[in-house]
Amino acid sequence: MQIRRYVGADEKELLKKIRAELGSDAVILHSTYGKRSGLLRFFAKPRIEIVAGGGFRIVKDYAPGEGGRTVAFPAKGLPAPETLQKEIGEIKRLIAETQSMVSCRNGVEGPQELAEEYTSLATTKVSESLAQKMMTRLRGQLPPEGLRDRTKIRTAVRGLVKDMIRCTDGIALKPGRCTRVAFIGPTGVGKTTTIAKLVSIYAHRGREVAVITNDTYRIAAAEQIKRVAQLVGVPIRVCQRPQEIAQALEEFSNRDLVLIDTAGRS
Repeated sequence: MQIRRYVGADEKELLKKIRAELGSDAVILHSTYGKRSGLLRFFAKPRIEIVAGGGFRIVKDYAPGEGGRTVAFPAKGLPAPETLQKEIGEIKRLIAETQSMVSCRNGVEGPQELAEEYTSLATTKVSESLAQKMMTRLRGQLPPEGLRDRTKIRTAVRGLVKDMIRCTDGIALKPGRCTRVAFIGPTGVGKTTTIAKLVSIYAHRGREVAVITNDTYRIAAAEQIKRVAQLVGVPIRVCQRPQEIAQALEEFSNRDLVLIDTAGRS
């Protein structure tokens, strides 16, 4: 008995190849139909995987005068239980491998759950190269059963992101030196609100604070910072060009802390 796996985009061609290699009595053991994940699924050809077996023997007894007739295997001709178990195990392994292995875009391979996580990262603006590196690390970090568990995959991804992002214990001010802190991130995460809070906190601590903002796209954001700065007596500069930011930094170089607000990106 032979067991083989065939992969292609045309089912008829695959079946033709199976008959040519395994014979007309070949048996389809398992088949999978699908497309690549992500936006490329609209352009990619269907992916078909077929696991087929061939070489099954049919024993015939040609008794004189009776012609050929199919009879059951005699007990002594049955394969040993160990052989049957081995062949069944091989079939299960090939089926499991076929079910679990799918092609992700850009050559990343793994179980379907891993492919879905890769697509999720790509749709959240994560670069393809970084997403590929993360999938490679996950394949080396998680056991095979973990790569088919979305909860474990997501937890592991969060751990990878946490390792890549350096976090500090807070803003450390140094005597005689100006500390500059820029707030960067997507729109709506709270950059301007956080700056407003820090302005109030450090001003009440007696620190010399200044604010620079280039978030001129949202009028409410600049007005919010201006109101807080006026209440606590902190200078603020609204800049539209890089040169203006450089000039403001030079102007506030004698301050203990300069907080820089930036326009978010969604």
